[in-house]
Amino acid sequence: TAFEALLLVSVASLKRQSGRSDGGFYINDIMVKMEGVASAFGDKQYLPVPTFGELLGVLNRLGEAKVLSLQSANGKRSGVYGVSGAENTRVSLQLEDYEIIGALKDTLHGKLAENYLTGTRF
Repeated sequence: TAFEALLLVSVASLKRQSGRSDGGFYINDIMVKMEGVASAFGDKQYLPVPTFGELLGVLNRLGEAKVLSLQSANGKRSGVYGVSGAENTRVSLQLEDYEIIGALKDTLHGKLAENYLTGTRF
């Protein structure tokens, strides 16, 4: 979906920008990045960005698929989590930029991935 593509590109962009190869970004930081990417890119399919609750659903699905790693506040790694204390969950991407670019290349989201995951743009 458009939200899944926006999430993957946003987390990968955060990873590049921060230099943290292991990721570990808070959900609120990801939401801010998603808003910035969606607004700057200007394609209406990414707007409005998902709400916190909608984002939790997307994170849950991608966590179950092992695309993302989610670490709860109690330190246990899991692909699935509840909503209690969810804002303190850290999210790590299990894919490299080139894998996201390749996966989205021939889709409606290819330009988004190429725009944010190639070169030096963050």
